[in-house]
Amino acid sequence: MVRNIYYLCPCSEAPCGGVQKIYQHVDVLNQNGFNAYVLHPKKGFRYSWRENKTKLAYYEPNFWTWLGIQGGRNLAIRILRRWSKKGAFRSQVVPLSRFTKNICVLGDNYQKIRLPKLNQQDVIVFNDYIVPALTTMIGKFPSVILNFTAYTTFHGITIGESLGRASSLPYDERSLGCIVGSKDTEDYLRFVFPKLTYYGCPFGVDTEQFVFHGAKERKVAFMPRKCPDHLVQILSILRQRNKFPNWSFVALEKMSQERLIGELKTSALFLSTSYLEGLGLPPAEALSCGALVVGYDGEGGKEFFHPPFAHSIAHGNIIGFVKKIEEMMAFFESDQKQFIQIGKIGSDFIASKYSIARENRSIVKAWSQIAAAKTELEKTNR
Repeated sequence: MVRNIYYLCPCSEAPCGGVQKIYQHVDVLNQNGFNAYVLHPKKGFRYSWRENKTKLAYYEPNFWTWLGIQGGRNLAIRILRRWSKKGAFRSQVVPLSRFTKNICVLGDNYQKIRLPKLNQQDVIVFNDYIVPALTTMIGKFPSVILNFTAYTTFHGITIGESLGRASSLPYDERSLGCIVGSKDTEDYLRFVFPKLTYYGCPFGVDTEQFVFHGAKERKVAFMPRKCPDHLVQILSILRQRNKFPNWSFVALEKMSQERLIGELKTSALFLSTSYLEGLGLPPAEALSCGALVVGYDGEGGKEFFHPPFAHSIAHGNIIGFVKKIEEMMAFFESDQKQFIQIGKIGSDFIASKYSIARENRSIVKAWSQIAAAKTELEKTNR
């Protein structure tokens, strides 16, 4: 039996694909007979970049302190300072009993309503980024790991720690299973941790929002927070050579989701600077809007970086990157009709392989299987 499902989630004000997916998971579960919450450490916080009515719960007042000490203080501080955007930790130990009693929701008048004490009927979902800090906590209550990108699995572990011994990460019988967001992530984790059960929930693109748009401008979109040092070189070389002076460039930052989608719809090209990602949603979303993509596949993106609509460049090959951009610009100038037709092929490919409906079905299927496995385990342990 599963009573409540709690997805631990950072308080991120900035646009964050992982946070959006956590909110999506919780929404889908609540629409399909489960009782799920996003669990934030800061009372009253709600991720606001995308409008939502997601069910939220909060832990106060000593959540981060308890996690920091129980998870190994030095490691936890390194990870959780970035994860929670907080820099202060109290020094006292918070007993496990305090954690189990201090989960609450907020009522209509912002009053705190305490939820039932955490017990073995509940499941806590830990994302991959914080698992290294919380290893000793996972398994004290039924636990599931949520891993959207395998490349952060060992985040926060030093070279010295890696050389000293095998990690004690709980990708084993301490967890009920691991939910993964892409084939690349699942392949990585199965190779490293073969004993754990994996549940695939492949990322989906909201094709009702990121919809194909055939009226393309001489415009190149990119995300400046991803490999900015590479982008500086790429953009500087393009301007230095000045082969296509009528083209403009737009940085997708500090803008609403509506404006971002609008920029992608009218952009002919999208520059992908993904680095070691489970899938890489931005280039997939750009393809859905009909832009052609040039750049790094980030490993996870290999499954949809297919010419002629997406062209993969070896990471760090700056000159090769620039040459391919100029080639695509020249293609647009010579045959816009064919360029846009290829964009439609890319958009249709994303819609057929990465629909939100397919992702939502996989979320429900995964949790139905997790709940059944949990019930069987309880019977075995009686």
